[in-house]
Amino acid sequence: MTRIPLLLTLSLTPLLGSHVPPFQDEVPQPTAEAFDLEALAWLSGHWHQAGESQDNVEIWTNSDGGLFLGMNKAVDKKRDRASFEYLRIVRQADGTIDYIAQPGGKDPVAFRLVELSPGKVVFTNPDHDFPQRIAYSREKDVLAAAVGTLDQHDMLAFRWTLVRPEPVATPTPGPKGDNVLPSDVDRDPGPAKGGEH
Repeated sequence: MTRIPLLLTLSLTPLLGSHVPPFQDEVPQPTAEAFDLEALAWLSGHWHQAGESQDNVEIWTNSDGGLFLGMNKAVDKKRDRASFEYLRIVRQADGTIDYIAQPGGKDPVAFRLVELSPGKVVFTNPDHDFPQRIAYSREKDVLAAAVGTLDQHDMLAFRWTLVRPEPVATPTPGPKGDNVLPSDVDRDPGPAKGGEH
């Protein structure tokens, strides 16, 4: 950042008025009102990642009631060990939006939303040891996350694919008024009852 020498600042003060704004070493953060919780709707869904050493599932609800709820579960390939994390994204009373993680159900750690654009969101907590930065992005049916330090070193990367639900068969009224699933219609009913040979 370029700094104006003190002598030049003092000589310009009469021209600028009595108040010279202080220098800002930090980039100003957007106001809480700049972020809309509904803009994260793209995060909702059931996401799956089949990795070399583990399978990972992350599920996010919608934002009804001003709250996204999430859950992450990782299972090793031998299927004998698993880890989990409870997640939520919520607008706080002061209007800020926080991503709150509870790995293994432990004490919650909050990360403040600092960047939001279509298909991308970034949360940070500079006071946390690791991670300090959590970023999600979505492109079509792929959800990606990058978790690490503020300077983006030591990053862990995740890529999940959207799991599409199987269509649910809708029962239709049968010949006797009973409900019949479409798969039942094609089945051979077997021998008739009542003695037909």
